[in-house]
Amino acid sequence: MARDLNDLIKRPANALQNTPVSTTAPADAQVLAFNSGSGEYEPVDQSGGGGGGGGSGTSQLIKGTALGGDFSTTSATMVTTGATVTITPNSTSSKILILPSMLMSDDSSSNAAQVYYQIFRASTALDTEQRHDGQPGGGGQGLWRHGQLLTIDEPATASPVIYSIRMRTDGGLSGVLRAGSFITAIEIGGGGGGGGGSETIVARKKIDSDTSGFPKATISFSTIDQTYDRLILKIKGIKSSEVGTSDVLRLAMNGDTTPSNYHYQLFYASNGATVVSANSTELRTMSISGSDGTTPTDAFTSGEIVIENYTTSKLKMATNYFTTIRTNTDLQVGGGVLRSSITAAITSLDLTLAVGPNFTAGCDVELWGEKEITVGGGTSTVLIDDTDSPYTATAGEIILADTTAGVITVLLPIPVLGALPIEIQDGGGNWATNNVTVDRNGSTLNGVAANDTLSINDTHMRYTAKSGTDYRRTS
Repeated sequence: MARDLNDLIKRPANALQNTPVSTTAPADAQVLAFNSGSGEYEPVDQSGGGGGGGGSGTSQLIKGTALGGDFSTTSATMVTTGATVTITPNSTSSKILILPSMLMSDDSSSNAAQVYYQIFRASTALDTEQRHDGQPGGGGQGLWRHGQLLTIDEPATASPVIYSIRMRTDGGLSGVLRAGSFITAIEIGGGGGGGGGSETIVARKKIDSDTSGFPKATISFSTIDQTYDRLILKIKGIKSSEVGTSDVLRLAMNGDTTPSNYHYQLFYASNGATVVSANSTELRTMSISGSDGTTPTDAFTSGEIVIENYTTSKLKMATNYFTTIRTNTDLQVGGGVLRSSITAAITSLDLTLAVGPNFTAGCDVELWGEKEITVGGGTSTVLIDDTDSPYTATAGEIILADTTAGVITVLLPIPVLGALPIEIQDGGGNWATNNVTVDRNGSTLNGVAANDTLSINDTHMRYTAKSGTDYRRTS
């Protein structure tokens, strides 16, 4: 959907709205930057060092070829002038800022022609037509137009896109697009600014833990958050009450304890020997230490169980590794894989013992969520409305949230200390009517476990990670 920038950026006051743009045409690979001395946006060379474009995508600026001579028409319908620019977006989600620089006039010596102009993507008009009134007897009087048609387009393609200036008159009299007029197309939202590039880090967050109430037969986790890439069960220390040297940990997903719905393979090394279990239909994962007269009091098993793609409709796979102290001289190290026929998203996990019957006192099991997050590389600007809700924010984004047509929910990512802040701005001047809900996603905001509501028109709010569990909320 094409969006006029004046409808989207109403604050702060030094945004593009009502800010003049220099008449100097930008050269290839130049960008527009605000010059506080002249009070205008002026062409400057890109900067930022080794990071280049930065961000997770690539932004670009393409300056169209300037008209080599005047274009004149008496047509009463829109016609192509020859002022065009072609840009190939880096992503189907990219947004393109169209910035025309036009010198227009009538070409009548005795009467004033009304000249209408409009920006098109191929044959699609991106805005309402604008009018330039000539001056009677002026004969070629011209008027530079800067920023009057600043338009943001969402072409939804990664193929070449052609933008053009079209014009018409009120019929009979000539309208002229003067030589030197041109269009600049700037891809935005496809990545951050220069300076260092971006990197992907893996963030872990503890969802739940079970360290009390032992001895007991089951360790359970329910109502599991669905916002992570994978789940990790951290077995920090666990022991069975079995009167033997070892036991086997069983894992049930979504309460399903039917052995035929699972398949496992286990291997381990113990006292110099390597053991590979036979394939079997069972809920087994790792071998764990038991309690008998020869087992030292500090015997335990530690390890991790990783469940990938737990929110998808695919078959679920749990991989594990473990280390076990069974006796003073009997040590084990191993791993295994458990496949489940469950295709629904995993919302609960239950750990039990094959022999047991109980987990002994001192057991410590934690459930963690893990997510890959892109940080660094500068900021990017995205425009959203109610059709994008709920929208998952990314570190470094400036989000223009337009609630003109309805409320929006913005989901914050896992906070990562050192990541760029997230800023949410009123993109339509309607927050008081239709609020923006900022979902904290299990974190805290200024130490408080409550979501945020943005309800004051033409304001903004910034969220900066203070730790791995808390955002600082500042306006």
